[in-house]
Amino acid sequence: MRVRKMVVVPFLRPNTLHRLVARFDLLCKVRIERDWKGRGVVHAFPPIKKYAFSVACGLLTSIGSKEDQARLLEELSTVAKGAFQLPIYFSGTKYYRAARSDDLLRA
Repeated sequence: MRVRKMVVVPFLRPNTLHRLVARFDLLCKVRIERDWKGRGVVHAFPPIKKYAFSVACGLLTSIGSKEDQARLLEELSTVAKGAFQLPIYFSGTKYYRAARSDDLLRA
């Protein structure tokens, strides 16, 4: 409980929340302008997934480049696909690819 309090309390301070909300707002506006404005139809799930990941990277990490975010999202998606597979470590299986991506993420 004490560790949680030490981690959560700094995020709940008014000045910290104000900075995070302002940064979140800016990231949202930039992303919508760049990826969604001017399109007649937006296929929702893939852009929203990338959008949410981009916002999380912008708020929680210092990963700002689109290429680095795309590469990280691809590796995390591979890990997520293999997380609930049978643990068969043979080349070509989802579990194998997930384990390889996990190794890359940890490096």
